[in-house]
Amino acid sequence: MKKKSDESDDEELLERIRKGDLRAFDNLFRKYYVDIVMFCAQFVDTREDAEDIAQSVFLRLWEQHREASIHTDFRSYIVGCARNACLNFIRHKKFITQYNSEYLTLLPYKQAEKADGILLYSELMELIKLGEDSLEPKEREVWDLSRHAGMKYSEIAIELGLSVRGVENRMANAKRHLRLFLNRHWPWILLNPIITLTQIYGLLQ
Repeated sequence: MKKKSDESDDEELLERIRKGDLRAFDNLFRKYYVDIVMFCAQFVDTREDAEDIAQSVFLRLWEQHREASIHTDFRSYIVGCARNACLNFIRHKKFITQYNSEYLTLLPYKQAEKADGILLYSELMELIKLGEDSLEPKEREVWDLSRHAGMKYSEIAIELGLSVRGVENRMANAKRHLRLFLNRHWPWILLNPIITLTQIYGLLQ
């Protein structure tokens, strides 16, 4: 889901980084850090480990900024680096199993491939936001009160003058619509480990 403007911005920042511009590095770090942490968190046991791996990936980029040779877009490059760093971490911790190694190998972002098949956290949130915007007004109203305001179905029913069953029906319709929306715009998402993030919104419940 990367955009041409994003690629151009990244290229400009990378060129400045090659010249030792720390502010440009900070901008690129801030742009991708959370996404890379969330990406790494799919493969390691703790958030702390994911953060450590993400930081090491960016630190290595800075340490080698003058010699950095990137032959693809930065998004694909940094995701590939993070994937390899996760695999090295697992191997180092001696927790790797046949399942883990085969799983990482089969995921559609091997080093030799572009990372276009990966949906990063910020991109997933953007896609969910687009899906929310496409909901019918009555469904969106119930959805927002439940998922964004944190209200219980019984509280929403009182707020909107509906029965609890009426709220449940609207929420079921909203979930169905969003599942179809996500599958239509990014079919692989329902098989992607990052789908656990959509469970925040109860799309699979």
